[in-house]
Amino acid sequence: MLKQFRLLFLALSLLSAGVSTAAEIRGLFEARVPVANQGGPERISAFVAALEQVLVKVSGTGSINQNGSLSPSGAARYVQQYRYQSVESDGEQQLELWVRFDEAGIKELLHEWGQPVWGTARPITLIWLAIEQDGQRMLVGANDAGLAREVLRKAGERRGLPVRLPLLDLSDQQKVVPADIWGDFHQPIIEVSERYAPQAILVGRMFPDRGDRWQVRWSLYSGPQTFRWDKDGTDVEALIASGIDGAADWLSRSFTQMQAGDAGSVILNVTGVESVAGYHRVLDYLKGIEGIAAVNLLRVDAQMASFELQANAGAEGIAKVLELGDTMVPVPWELDEGGQTGQGFRGGLLYRLVP
Repeated sequence: MLKQFRLLFLALSLLSAGVSTAAEIRGLFEARVPVANQGGPERISAFVAALEQVLVKVSGTGSINQNGSLSPSGAARYVQQYRYQSVESDGEQQLELWVRFDEAGIKELLHEWGQPVWGTARPITLIWLAIEQDGQRMLVGANDAGLAREVLRKAGERRGLPVRLPLLDLSDQQKVVPADIWGDFHQPIIEVSERYAPQAILVGRMFPDRGDRWQVRWSLYSGPQTFRWDKDGTDVEALIASGIDGAADWLSRSFTQMQAGDAGSVILNVTGVESVAGYHRVLDYLKGIEGIAAVNLLRVDAQMASFELQANAGAEGIAKVLELGDTMVPVPWELDEGGQTGQGFRGGLLYRLVP
């Protein structure tokens, strides 16, 4: 067990840390499932397993499979495209089935089940993980390598959650030590995390319990909110993945709340729309955001395009979702001497289209 865990510790890097502020997830309606052969019965069963994966990713809810029943024929009707491919697994070639499902059909199914739809713009979550072993506490960084890298990669892909690990370079080491993570000291962790510009921070402390059992304690910081949960057991890989599972459950619940309630009007102004292509890019992006019921163009000129959005969460909810995407960024209004907003005195939200 100790040898296994040492290999695991070398691997706790999911992705090299970056400084991007958000991620728009691709492939939410796609899944890959191992299959024994290309026969019809095997393929139909794989369709069900693949659809279950997609429902979890799109809804953001780990328990989605308990909310409805899927017959093999029912799953097949949502299949848009599929193909077989050979991949290497544990040094051997494994046959798997890649499946893409109909986006509109999946969203309709979730709505029928009373489940949310989590949009493609999702919060990047920075993971600080400290592990106690042989009386020492070590931090896990983005440049580690080994078994858990694949475990975390698959967990993040399975839940549709973009995650990062810190570089643990000199800059990080000057600001944070394992004791800060172990004690879950909020302020030092928040300050050192600023360079990575995450929308959420996941802090984990993992340590041996008794016999071959381990415990892990997680804290998730998302804006002013803090969520905590514990996990224990002998399956070390499952304990590591429990951090991503818990974070995805909490974050999806938070970011899909804007779908509830009655739609209200929000004015959104976008600068940098310098062509017809730019206008359609903004329009398509807004129409693809869950929780926006309608998008109406109010005015367009050389300075900006103004839209009226019918949304369920008001200006605050819209800003919260737009913050996650990489299509546009917020900019402050310019005020004249009388304290009025410039650019036509339109008011509302002001964003700039990213080239």
